[in-house]
Amino acid sequence: MTDDIERLKYIIDDRPLWGPECFLCKHHDSANCSKRRCAAFPDGIPTDILTGKVSHKKPYAGDNGIVFEEIK
Repeated sequence: MTDDIERLKYIIDDRPLWGPECFLCKHHDSANCSKRRCAAFPDGIPTDILTGKVSHKKPYAGDNGIVFEEIK
């Protein structure tokens, strides 16, 4: 089962559909899952954030001044 979940994260290309913080973020665009967009990155979330290499709890180049905010 875990292997199936891991495979689903990569159904479009070799990048995860969402980063580790994305589903917990209030800026997450769940309506456009396959496009990997959010309010911070309307043209696409950078690979470093998608892979978890970089946390988006701090500003990141091109994030339009929007950082991770946990859904409450």
